[in-house]
Amino acid sequence: MDFNTNGNGHNGNGHSTATVIEPHEFGDKNLAERLNQKDTPLEETDPRMNVPLNFQAQPPQQVIDVSDNSDTVTPVQKISVAKYKGWIQSLGNLASMDKVEEQIQQFCWQNKRSSEPVREEFFEEIAETCRNKIREMMNCKNAFRQKSLKNDILNFIRKFIPDKEESRQLFTIYSAEIEKAEVFNLAELKRLAASQELKHLVRDYVPIGKCLLWAGAPKTGKTNLSNYLAICIAQGRPFLDRETVQGNVLVIQNEEHLADTTLKRFEAGIADLEISDPELYSDLIESKRLLIARGLDIALDKKEIVEIVKENNVSLVIVDSLGKSITKAGLTEYSPELNTVLYGMQEACFVNNFTTIILHHTTKGTVDKNNKAGKLEKVAGGNFITRAVDGVWLLEPKKGTTDINIEIIPRFAKESSVVVERIEEEARYWSYVVKEETSLSSDEVESICKILKVLFAQHDKWIEECSFLEEGEIPPPVYGHSLKEIIKLTGLQRDDVIKRLNHILDGLSYYIKNGARVYHIPEEGTFLEQFILAEREQEERTEALFARKKEELHKVELICNCKTKEEFKKLTDPWDGEEKKRIWNMLTERQREDVYLIIYPPKYSVGTAVKVKDSGKKCFVIECGYDKINKQHLYTIDLEEISGSRTYIEAELDETKE
Repeated sequence: MDFNTNGNGHNGNGHSTATVIEPHEFGDKNLAERLNQKDTPLEETDPRMNVPLNFQAQPPQQVIDVSDNSDTVTPVQKISVAKYKGWIQSLGNLASMDKVEEQIQQFCWQNKRSSEPVREEFFEEIAETCRNKIREMMNCKNAFRQKSLKNDILNFIRKFIPDKEESRQLFTIYSAEIEKAEVFNLAELKRLAASQELKHLVRDYVPIGKCLLWAGAPKTGKTNLSNYLAICIAQGRPFLDRETVQGNVLVIQNEEHLADTTLKRFEAGIADLEISDPELYSDLIESKRLLIARGLDIALDKKEIVEIVKENNVSLVIVDSLGKSITKAGLTEYSPELNTVLYGMQEACFVNNFTTIILHHTTKGTVDKNNKAGKLEKVAGGNFITRAVDGVWLLEPKKGTTDINIEIIPRFAKESSVVVERIEEEARYWSYVVKEETSLSSDEVESICKILKVLFAQHDKWIEECSFLEEGEIPPPVYGHSLKEIIKLTGLQRDDVIKRLNHILDGLSYYIKNGARVYHIPEEGTFLEQFILAEREQEERTEALFARKKEELHKVELICNCKTKEEFKKLTDPWDGEEKKRIWNMLTERQREDVYLIIYPPKYSVGTAVKVKDSGKKCFVIECGYDKINKQHLYTIDLEEISGSRTYIEAELDETKE
């Protein structure tokens, strides 16, 4: 480079010199002409060089003069924008921030510039360099090369940000920023929505292509329930009384020991198949239906997670837990960068058509459970967490039982709740059963079903008439009803019909006729059939629960009618442990006392004449009980002479014939 300076920032005539910016390089001709005026100091015209008039720059320790071919460019007075830009870029080749700072101070002293704008330009240049390197890494198809590029990027950042955690955070932020922009008009967006109709891994509960958060206090059963879901999806069997779509599952387990806790839980979770379906049992163990990984960070390793999903055709990813799966990136549940990370996972799920469930914990504080916002405040960490996912499940143990109450809070749908119970059987096999379930209120479901019944009747009528059409004959529009007709046919209030129609509008179609919307079932059918099916299923479940309750009450009655230990044993031996537990819990305290007396018959029955050993007094037994703690019988004796009664143990009494 051709640099002319006497080392003090002035030319030979003693006048201050300004940077010469070539018009073709800068792009702003007027600014370039003003900057090239001999009498105009650069610091008064270029906002990047905005320094006070009394600026006193300190001379550097040494002035380094190098040639154009050197790795380090020595800045001097006359420099074009292109050369200035090249010098800024060359600073990125230096070994540390200290070296960069030294060069910036030298440049600013020689050119009477403020160091802050120059430093800002340097950081902007470094940020853009990082983004370009990350783009190169993301476009790389070779996994080994990709890892190598990632390490190079992190090392590059650490030259200027030595702190390991902070450098990883920057890497995470820049990675999340790089997303391809897409622009749609409304027609294109409508076609896109039609091609990406929402489907579910678990009917009603777990949609495909979404990112969900399951939150609960420690030891609530989050991991157990999520592992049960993984087993159900891998087999394609129902989960919480809902049909599932079979698919491969990836469990990212960063919370517990794999070879001990995780392995034992999964082995017990499929233990029933060892006998019922050995072939499926072997397939679940040997195939890729159930994959377990550790050490994956959703902030740093999102690309790797997506690659595993694609390579193994994974439908469901379970992350256990959020806190343990962001530590490599130096993040916590309160880090603002986590917002970007979760949105990134949400986008990855949507684009690659898989579902992610992230396990997290809740706070100990009390919240308002009467509204959605109040419930979500229970989730620990920044309040942005619940906004960056597509739905939240809140798990809470039901007091006094082993049941779990689950509040299901989708982003754009009606809330629902389910109470489940964990069942354990032989060989530690475990599963979950639904004990209670509420979604829409009974009135809302009834209103929706009334509307759907009149619309399905019209749809069936249309299908029947279309079956008589000649080949090539154009069918009429699908039959339906206007708002007024629906109100008249259902007998519902106008406001109620509008609310319910809006609630189910995604599953309906309509067209305009005579200035009114005609609502109808789409030609190919609708997922809203589930409301009609759910109504029938609910009736069946209610009948089944009623029958089960009736049977259990009958068994309680049979137990109470047992007279001997042999009768009791004959009655209860066929029952499994869970059934015995349920029946026992249904007994009253008095009934349990009677059962103990059947199992452990007393020596003296009620009405037996006995004698108190110490006093020799004779009396009658008026009540008999059993102390299950000390394993002994207790007898209440009628003592007339003291107008009262007293309880004795068997060793204190003797039988008498009088």
